[in-house]
Amino acid sequence: MPVQICIKIKPMSTSLRKLHYYLIADASGSMADQIDEVRQALNTQLRKLRSLATTHDTTVHFSLLTFDSEMRWRYRNCPLNEVQPIMRDDYDTGGATALFDAIAAGLKEASKHVFPHFNASCDSVQFSVYSDGEENSSRHTKVEQLKELLDHYQRLPGWTIEYFGCDPESFDQLRGAGFHVNAMHAYDAHHRYRVFEEDMQMSLNAHFIKPSKDFLKKNDKRKL
Repeated sequence: MPVQICIKIKPMSTSLRKLHYYLIADASGSMADQIDEVRQALNTQLRKLRSLATTHDTTVHFSLLTFDSEMRWRYRNCPLNEVQPIMRDDYDTGGATALFDAIAAGLKEASKHVFPHFNASCDSVQFSVYSDGEENSSRHTKVEQLKELLDHYQRLPGWTIEYFGCDPESFDQLRGAGFHVNAMHAYDAHHRYRVFEEDMQMSLNAHFIKPSKDFLKKNDKRKL
C-alpha cells in the first residue's frame, strides 16, 4: 500500500512592510534664496521614494510639517501615492525658527498615527528634521521638555530620528536637548537642496537596502 505523505504548508504573511516618513522642514525667512531648489529636490526625493516602495513591496505614509515662527501640517500620515507635488502654497518661507516646537509637535503627531499598530519587526519610522538655522522663537517647548521627548522616542525600536542642519549653534542646542550626536548631519549652507539628494536620501534608502560596513565607513564624514 503506498505511503501517503502529508505536507503542511505555512501560509505566507500578506502584511506589507510599512514606512512612516515624517519630514519637519524649516520654512523660515533665511530659506528664501534657495526655497525653489529645495522644493524641487524634495519632489525628486518623493519620486525616488515611490520607486523604492514599489520595488520593495512597502507601504509608505508621508507627513510634512513646515515651520517658521508658526507650524503648518501640509500632509498628515498620507499614503505616498496620494501626495501631490510640493508647490509654493505647500512650502514657502517667512518668519523665524521655532525648531524646538516643530520637533516636539512632529514627535507627538507621529506617535498618534504610528501606534498602536506599529510592528518593529517589519515597520519603521524615518523622522527627519531639516533646518538652516538655530532655535530662536519656540513658545511652547523648553529644552527640558524636548529632552524628555527625545529620551523616549530615540529609544524606540524601528524609529530613526535625524537632524540635517548647517548652523553650528543649532547642533549645540540639540546636543543640549539630548539629540543623539551620530544622528546629526551637517550640509553645505550654499547648497541647501543637496541634502535631499544626498544625506537624507541615504537615510531613506537604508530602510529598504542595508548599506555595507565599507559604505558606512566611507560616508561616515557626513556625521558630526
